[in-house]
Order: sequence, then structure tokens, then C-alpha cells
Amino acid sequence: AALVWFLHAAHRGHGQAQYAAGFCYEFGHGTSTSNNKALKWYTEAATNTKDPAAQTALGRCFLESSLGLKKDECMAFNFFMMAAEQRFATAEFAVGLCYDFGYGMIEPNATLAVAWYERAAKQESLEACYNLGVCFKFGRGVTQNLDIAAMWFGKAARYGDAEARTQLIALKLATSKFSIFVN
Repeated sequence: AALVWFLHAAHRGHGQAQYAAGFCYEFGHGTSTSNNKALKWYTEAATNTKDPAAQTALGRCFLESSLGLKKDECMAFNFFMMAAEQRFATAEFAVGLCYDFGYGMIEPNATLAVAWYERAAKQESLEACYNLGVCFKFGRGVTQNLDIAAMWFGKAARYGDAEARTQLIALKLATSKFSIFVN
């Protein structure tokens, strides 16, 4: 039923509805899956209305080679960057990953990865909080600091990340500290 309303608004140029229609077709919510229809609506929303969720979805599809698209890390990075420039947390995290691992024909740059993770973490991205914990734990792109690592793992754990909770326990066992971060 929701798809009917999404399509009603999507045909009238509403970007968020176009994204939602693409999502429904990609994952089969309220309809059977259709790569072509998902790609059509994501592309409409990403290019015509500059919807950041659709831009991020297209970036993911190019990175993962899904919906029939060939893997293209440069296109993925470009779509992630377009959405990140609109302060879309999921895209900011994805740009961080691109810098962290060198996706999109860019040189890996842990310092830039940390900066993008911090932008996403300010918007409560649990994945970004976790990755910042990893960066501070191992000194990747920042000076190693276990106290700050525990703070970031603690935030990710509070947002529901089980692995972050495991990291906190490991830090506690290794250093006999940080009990204030495990609630």
C-alpha cells in the first residue's frame, strides 16, 4: 500500500518518494524486486532532485556491483561525495570508508577518513563511531589514544553496536580501565 503512495508522489517529482520507491523495488517491500525499477527511481531521485539517500544508494550499488551495475568505485565515490556535501551521515561515513581503503581511485588517507568519520559521528552514525574507536585504538590517522577509543566504542555501543561493546570489554581487560563506558 505504501508503494502506491510513493509512486504517486514519485511520478510528480518528489525526490524522497522516488528514493522510497527505488528502495521498495530493490528490497521487495510491498512488491516483487525489480532491479530496473529500483535503478530508475534511485537515478531519478539522485540526479533530478539531488536526494542524498538516493545518491548514497547509487553509490552503494556502484561499489557493490548491484542492481545490474558494473562495479565502478569512481562513480560510487562521486555519488557518496554528492550526498556527503549535503551533510547526509551515511554518505559521510561512506566517504570515510573510501579514504580509509582507497576506493574510487583515491589514495588511502587515514587522516581524511577520520575527518569524514567524525562528521558522520556528529550525526550519531554508529558505524562512524565504531570506526573512530578503531582508528584511535590503533593510531590509524590519529595519535593512538585508548581513552578516546573507549569513548567512541562507548557511543557506538549505546547506539546498539554489539562489536563496540566487545571492544570496550577487550580494552577493559587489557588495561583494567574504562568501566565507566560500559553501562
